Amino acid sequence: MKKFKYVAVNPKDDQVTRKDGTASSRQELGSLLKSQDLDVVMIEEIEAENILAKIKFGQKITRQDKISLTNELAIMLKAGISIVDSLNIIKEGHKNKYLIEIIESIKYSVQTGNSLSTAFKAYPKDFDPIFIAMIEAGENSGKLAKTLTELSSEIKRDDRLVKDVTGAMIYPAIITCEVSVFHAG
Repeated sequence: MKKFKYVAVNPKDDQVTRKDGTASSRQELGSLLKSQDLDVVMIEEIEAENILAKIKFGQKITRQDKISLTNELAIMLKAGISIVDSLNIIKEGHKNKYLIEIIESIKYSVQTGNSLSTAFKAYPKDFDPIFIAMIEAGENSGKLAKTLTELSSEIKRDDRLVKDVTGAMIYPAIITCEVSVFHAG
């Protein structure tokens, strides 16, 4: 079986469907969609290679990426958009190729039946145990959107703290360098 992504339109109500599907061939998937009274717009085979194999070493996700990811996911879940569709939308709005590849992998993991927290666990270098535990708690409580909003706020606070500490350390370092240069010259 091969994996495909497709776009189809229901001619009765012009509802556009964008999904992934499996079939032995493009033609088989097209026939299946036509049997469901859908007009096929596009069918594209998804590469069979493991998405994780594409991810390069040395790349990372910034705190800003995490803030954006959690905040956008929270907003979309509150709006009633599914996790998979939300991840697709979020992926389109980011420039960090490493993040895009991770989102694609997480989306695939969720599509294949894993929880969102389990999907994030595949990236321990990028998402710490507290991040994952909060998502798992949100899933278990049924308040994932609210938990993601809180998580986004927490990451923002951490980011602000790191910037404040860094800023506070720069001034003494500059003064020390100036004093050293002054005494040396």
